[in-house]
Amino acid sequence: MMRHYWDPRFTERSPLFSPLTGVSAQFRSHNQNDWPTLIDYQNLFEQYSGDSKNKANKPLHFVNQSSASKTFEDAYEQRIYLKGEIQTRLKNWHDFFQVLVWSIFTRSKIQLNALHYQAAKLRNQETSGNTNRSPVENTITLFDECGVILLSDKTEILELVRDFNWKKLFINNRSQIQQHLKCIIFGHALYEKSLTPYIGMTGHGLLLKIKSTFFEFDLNTQLQIIDDKITAIFSRPVSEIIPNILTPVPILGMPNWDVNNQSESYYDNENYFRIGRTKPQSPIFDTALNRIKGI
Repeated sequence: MMRHYWDPRFTERSPLFSPLTGVSAQFRSHNQNDWPTLIDYQNLFEQYSGDSKNKANKPLHFVNQSSASKTFEDAYEQRIYLKGEIQTRLKNWHDFFQVLVWSIFTRSKIQLNALHYQAAKLRNQETSGNTNRSPVENTITLFDECGVILLSDKTEILELVRDFNWKKLFINNRSQIQQHLKCIIFGHALYEKSLTPYIGMTGHGLLLKIKSTFFEFDLNTQLQIIDDKITAIFSRPVSEIIPNILTPVPILGMPNWDVNNQSESYYDNENYFRIGRTKPQSPIFDTALNRIKGI
């Protein structure tokens, strides 16, 4: 898809966009190439989040993208934290999806921004202005851009994801995961990639063990629950955010997320459905018991 080509019915392209169906509904009345404006973005955000303020108690609002920052305080995340200004490019899919994610996962985005700022400030103090992100910043950025949340009431299903056991997950347990596993995209960059999906698209997932009653709720309620859980996970101090908190997920393996993934041979591509693991296992966050397994 061309970068500036507007499609008001983009959610119909793929089930990957299902979390955005409600929040983007008002833009369906926009004509082709009639991109939303900053005012549209702000109105949408306030409709969903109310009078939200960041962790520095600054009201949040979308502003035009500025030129490259020259000071620490003017960098993207710092400006959100210090001034409440979310720099946004118009006629741009990446930033459009950023607005939608801010609207449905407001508390999570506020918490991630606070972590970004704290980690960047710490790095700046310790390294005399070093601009290279720390491992913690890289982890936060990876989830912010390409994060997915996988929720199941069955630990064994989440363990198959964590252990890269893709055929057993997607083939042997296909009917099980359609009932007991939900995958929600969080990262706005991953939504942008989903406009033209390709083999190799990988999400970086948080694994959440939830109660079976979660699946009885409507989508909006589920998204609110997820927002609360992500916020809680990232509310720990910067020093406690571990690099292996995320696990890679080949998201096109999810049933119906690619028309070609009905056959077992689809999962033979080990360049995409990789096996083995060189890093410590990612944690499974057990939200039902309010504890964390694996840390």
